[in-house]
Amino acid sequence: MLWITCGQSGSEKTLGNMGKTLDPAIVLVYGSGMTLNSTTPPMESASADSSAVQSQFEAIIADIVWQHSISTHPVQMRLGELLAFPPGPKLLDELRRINASELAPDQRLIYAHLWERCVGWVNDQAAAAAAGFIDAIENPPEARMYTRSGVEIVDEITMDEVAITTGLSTNKAAMRIITGNALAVDGVLADTGAALRAGRISWEVATAFVDATLGLDDDVARAVQHRVLPRAVSVIDPDTGAGCWRDRAWAVRELRRALIAVDPDTVAKRRAEATARRFVEIHFHHSTGTATLTAQLPAHQAMEVYDTLTALATRIRETHLTSNPDARPLGWDAARADALLAAIRAAADTLTATGQVPSHQGKARIEVGVLLDLPTLLGLANHPGEILGYGPIDPHYARLLAAHGDTWRRWTTDPVTGHLLDLGRTRYKPHQHLRDYILAAYPECSVPECHRHAPGLDIDHVIAWSDTGDTSAANLHAMCWADHQRKTLNHTRVRMNADGTITHTTRHGLTRTSEPYWRTMTDNLTHGRSPSGDDNTEHDDPPPF
Repeated sequence: MLWITCGQSGSEKTLGNMGKTLDPAIVLVYGSGMTLNSTTPPMESASADSSAVQSQFEAIIADIVWQHSISTHPVQMRLGELLAFPPGPKLLDELRRINASELAPDQRLIYAHLWERCVGWVNDQAAAAAAGFIDAIENPPEARMYTRSGVEIVDEITMDEVAITTGLSTNKAAMRIITGNALAVDGVLADTGAALRAGRISWEVATAFVDATLGLDDDVARAVQHRVLPRAVSVIDPDTGAGCWRDRAWAVRELRRALIAVDPDTVAKRRAEATARRFVEIHFHHSTGTATLTAQLPAHQAMEVYDTLTALATRIRETHLTSNPDARPLGWDAARADALLAAIRAAADTLTATGQVPSHQGKARIEVGVLLDLPTLLGLANHPGEILGYGPIDPHYARLLAAHGDTWRRWTTDPVTGHLLDLGRTRYKPHQHLRDYILAAYPECSVPECHRHAPGLDIDHVIAWSDTGDTSAANLHAMCWADHQRKTLNHTRVRMNADGTITHTTRHGLTRTSEPYWRTMTDNLTHGRSPSGDDNTEHDDPPPF
C-alpha cells in the first residue's frame, strides 16, 4: 500500500495499491513538500542523480494513473488525484474535461493551480524547442554574438529570427534559449528542470534559478541549486491547503543568499559587470496613456537619486498644500515623479541655452512630436491622436498637448493609402526638406518589431547608392542604427513597395512588411465615422445594410 502525505498537516490520502518500495532519493528531492511513506520503511539516507529520481517518480505516477478511473470520481476527488499527475498532455486532457462552473471557490484554486503547472510544462517545452533550434544551426552568419551576463548565446542575426518567430522581445527570447539549455535533462540545472516537470515548482521559480546561476561555473551553479531547491519544492494538500508553491520573490532572495555564501567573489564581479551595463529604458502602458522609466544604477547611486528626489518632493508637497489648502495632500510617489520631471526639464533648458544639445538630422533641440487631425484639434471630432514613438492617445490628451506646443507643421496624407504626400515648408530651410519628409513618412524604424523613433534614426537607401540607388523619397526610408547595420552587412534584405511599405526578409526567409505609420491615422478618419467620432447613422434595413 502506498500512501502520499501532502504538506505538513499529516493528512493522508490513499491513491492506490502499489506494492512498490520507494527509492529514498525521492524523499530527498521532493520530501520538503511531499512526504512519501510505504509499507517498507525508507533507508535513513540515500543518493541518486536527478534523472533516476525523475524516472522512478514518473513510473509511480504512471501506475497511479493506470489504476484509477479519474473520470468516474467526484470533482473534489478528481482534483485531489490530479495533483499526483505530472504536467503534460494527460493532465491537460483531464483538466479540459472538468466543468469549472461546477467547482466551489476552494476547488477553483486547485483547478487554477493545476493549470499553472501546465503553463510551466508548456513554457519548458517552448524553451527546449528554442534551444534545439540554436543547436541545429549550420553555418551561422559572421555577426556579433548576442550575450547575456557574459554568456554567449548565438549570433545577433539568428537571435533576431528566434525573437521574430516566437513573438518575444530579443531579451526574452534569449532567456528562453538559456532556460531550455539549463533545465534540460543534461543541463546544469537538471534537478530544477525535473522539479518543474513534476509540478513541484512554478515556471517563475524555475526561471529564478536560471537567472541566479547564469554565468556561474557549473559546480557553483549546482551548489547554489543544492542549497535552495530542497526548500523550494512542494505540493498542495487539497484538504488542508498546506504545501503551496514558493513564489519568485522568495526564490530570488534565497538564491542570492546562497550565492553569497558559496562564491562571494562572483557576486562582486557581477556587481561590477552590471554597473558597466547601467542603463535607462522606457516601457509603455498604452491602456493608461502612461510610461515607466527604469534606471539601472549601482545601489548607492540609485539611493542617492531616490533620496534627492525625496528631498525635492518635500518642497513640492509643501507648495501644493499652500496653493491648495482644501485639497488632498499630494502623495509622496506623485511628488517624486514631479520632482524628477522638474529636474530633467531644468537640465534640458540649461543644455539648450548653452548650445550643448548635439544636433541630429539637422535638429538641435529636444522635441516630442504629437499628431492629430485638424477637426480633432478644433474640437469638431474626437479621433485618436498620436505621440511619435509612443503610439495612439485619446483626443483629449492630444488637444491638451497641442495647447502647449510652440511649433506647428502641416502634414498631408493620401486619404486611401495613408501614405505621406506632402510636408509643409513652414519650418526648415530648403536643404532640410527631403530629410524632414523621410523622417515624417517613417517616424519609427521601418522594421515592424522595432519601435525606435526619430530623431535617433538613420536615413537609408533601399537600393544602395553604390548600386545606382537614387537619393529620393522613392528610395529612402528610416532605420535605427542596429537594423541599418544588419542591412548593410546583408544579414537582411529590404524592398520598398509601391504603397510606401517596406518588406524585410531574414536570412532564413522570414518576411515582415511594415504597416504605414500614417495608415492608422487615416483609417480613423475615413472608415465610415461621423465628424463627432460616433457613428449614429440610422438604418432602415437589418445588417449588413
